[in-house]
Amino acid sequence: FPILTVFDLAQTDPIEGAAQVDNLTAHVEGDDVAGIAAKITDWLTGQGWTVDLEPIEGATNGYTTTDGTQRVVIDANLGPAQAAKTTLHEAAHVILHSDEPIAEYVQHRGVKETEAESVAYVTAGMAGLDTSAYSVGYVAGWSKGDATVIRAAAENVMRAVHTLADVLEESDDEATSRLSHGSALRGANPASETPTAPQLAPATEGRHGGQLGRSRTAAARH
Repeated sequence: FPILTVFDLAQTDPIEGAAQVDNLTAHVEGDDVAGIAAKITDWLTGQGWTVDLEPIEGATNGYTTTDGTQRVVIDANLGPAQAAKTTLHEAAHVILHSDEPIAEYVQHRGVKETEAESVAYVTAGMAGLDTSAYSVGYVAGWSKGDATVIRAAAENVMRAVHTLADVLEESDDEATSRLSHGSALRGANPASETPTAPQLAPATEGRHGGQLGRSRTAAARH
């Protein structure tokens, strides 16, 4: 769990002549090369949650319901990389906060959002997706630059990271297993590919969870 030094905007002084920065987050650009969104969506579905892509008005990128419907909604207008990060953020809410009373989230919203975004940042980084352009500013804003908030979140963050990292790794293992199995089948019946020139099979090896972060308080951006 990498430790970042962050500052809330209120802890800084403006530089004379420099433009004032009001928004510390920028959407993560690029593709979801590792297939994070699809893998986490599959896992959430297996846990009994529905993941929907819908247009969301305003600055919110996604939300998780707490009214018993077990829905995660991701803004359909997000680019692939940002959608992957937001899916991780909402999955963290499912793991860490979906069973908590609504009052707990409202009272400690800064901690909950710091946890969820930290999970997204760390897990995405392990999968090769750098979300710092968005995550650092988001964590700084919700934690207000308070290192004690970030330290208090560390245990929960690592618990969720381990869960989601295992999901991504298991998905990769399953894909490798299917690829290896398919190669073996093709090699076992070479005549189906080249009837007049049978080939030897190539050697292969394979290994073988109301709304959080949005409607609880409507202004959250994920």
